[in-house]
Amino acid sequence: ALLPALRRAKGLTELRLGTSASALNANLSVDLAAQLSGVLAASETLRVLDIPGLFRHPVAVSFLCLSGVPASFSLAVLNLARSDIDDDGAVAVAHAVAHTEGLRVLGLQDNL
Repeated sequence: ALLPALRRAKGLTELRLGTSASALNANLSVDLAAQLSGVLAASETLRVLDIPGLFRHPVAVSFLCLSGVPASFSLAVLNLARSDIDDDGAVAVAHAVAHTEGLRVLGLQDNL
C-alpha cells in the first residue's frame, strides 16, 4: 500500500527505507525492487533513495539497478549499503552509474 501511494506523491525528494537482514525473503525483495523501480520511473523529484540493508537478495539489487535507477531523471544519491550484491549485481550497479547522469553519491558500504 505504501509504494502505490509513493508513485502518486508529487514533490517527494527523499525516500529512506531500511530493514533488518532477515525481514525480507527473496520473493519480497524482488517484488519490492520492482515496485521501487516504478516509483523511480514515475518520480520527477526523487533525489535520494536511501535503502541500506533493504535487499538481501542479489536479484533484487540487480533488478533495481538495471530498470529503476536508470529510469530516474532526478536521482542524485543511491545508498545500497549492507545489500547483498553478487558479481551480476556489481555489473548492474555499474550499469546504473553509467546510465544515471545525475547520480552523485553511491553508498556501497558493508556489502556482502
